[in-house]
Amino acid sequence: MDPKSFRRSTSTHTPERFEQARLYGFERGWFAFSQVRFRAGSEPRDAPVAFLGVRSNSESYCNGTLIPLRRGDTAKLDRREKGYNRIDVTPLVFPSVDGRVFTYLIDCKEAKLPDAVVAHTYAEGVDRSAALYGDLFLSEFRKTTVPHAYPVRSGDYDFADVWQNEAAGRSEGIT
Repeated sequence: MDPKSFRRSTSTHTPERFEQARLYGFERGWFAFSQVRFRAGSEPRDAPVAFLGVRSNSESYCNGTLIPLRRGDTAKLDRREKGYNRIDVTPLVFPSVDGRVFTYLIDCKEAKLPDAVVAHTYAEGVDRSAALYGDLFLSEFRKTTVPHAYPVRSGDYDFADVWQNEAAGRSEGIT
């Protein structure tokens, strides 16, 4: 949803905001995990972090944004979204659009990782990005996101996987 974050991962020209849509048959929640390295001044330095993910749930929907892509950008996004599977969801998106629509689906075997944390900078960025689309979008975003019960960790971070980190535009701070 965040045009600035998206620009760091692609060569696609992006507008200030993307087109809003709903995805039916899926739910969004804090059930994607990645190993990160918190930067200096944060303890513990390495930790599993919970991120937002989308998983199948025929009784749910979630709102989000449609992001136009160039063909060459999908490989870099696939690296950025390590641990997710890109799937075609074209018939499940409202409003319908010309072209194909993909989402990154998390294969959620573990619904909760006991020692995970949520990175404050990530959670704050998600909220700030959702707010770009107005109060109604933000309200629906919060309503259609399964909440987490993880402790929140302050401090910026980098992904432990160098390729994922590069694809996310987080090249500084890697040791």
